[in-house]
Amino acid sequence: ATDWNPNANAYVNTLRVANEQVYVSGRFSTIGEQERQRLAALDIRSGAVTEWNPKITINGEELAVAAVNASTVYVTGSGFSAPGHGFVRHLALDATTGAVIDSVSDRTDLIFAFATLENTTYVGGQFDRFGGQDRVTFAAFDSMTGSLTNWIPRVQTQDNPYFNLFQTPTVILPTSEAIYIAGEFFSHGKVLGAGFAIVNLDGSLR
Repeated sequence: ATDWNPNANAYVNTLRVANEQVYVSGRFSTIGEQERQRLAALDIRSGAVTEWNPKITINGEELAVAAVNASTVYVTGSGFSAPGHGFVRHLALDATTGAVIDSVSDRTDLIFAFATLENTTYVGGQFDRFGGQDRVTFAAFDSMTGSLTNWIPRVQTQDNPYFNLFQTPTVILPTSEAIYIAGEFFSHGKVLGAGFAIVNLDGSLR
C-alpha cells in the first residue's frame, strides 16, 4: 500500500478518473483538510485536493459521480439545486471549473446507470422521455453537445411488450462493438432473460 490518503471525514461512495484527477463523491464535508460538500477532485498522484469545487446545493441523501470524460463530470442523485436549473437529479459539470453545464435530463426522472465511451454517454433509468424526445429506460447522448443519438435499444419487458418503463437497469458497459446492460428487466426482444442483455450499436439485440 502507498500513503495516498485524502482523508475524508465521512465515507466516499464513488471514484472516477479523468484528466489526471480522481473525482470523488460521498457524505464528506471536508477532504484533504479542505471544505468540500460531497464532491471533490484529487490529484491522481499526490491525493491533494484540487481547486475543482462545484457550486451546487445538494438536497437529497444520495449522490454519485456517475461518469466523467475529458470535459464533463456527470453527477446523479436524490436532487440538486443549481442556478438556472431549479431542482434536478442529474447535472453535467465542467471538469475543469466545476461550473454547471446543463441538466442531463429534462425532467426529474430516476437514472440508475451512466457510462461514457469516447464522446457518447449512455444512461439507463425510469423514464419515457429524455432530452425532449421519446426514450424508454435507455438513452444515449453526445457527451460534448448533449444531443441525443439514434441509439434506441429494443429491450422489452415481460409485462408490457412495448415499454420497459418500470424496470431498473443498474449497469451499462459500452464497448466499441456492443453495449452490455444488466438490471431488473425480464425479457429482451424475443429472448426471455434474467436481467442481462447485449445490445448492438444499432439497437438490435444479440
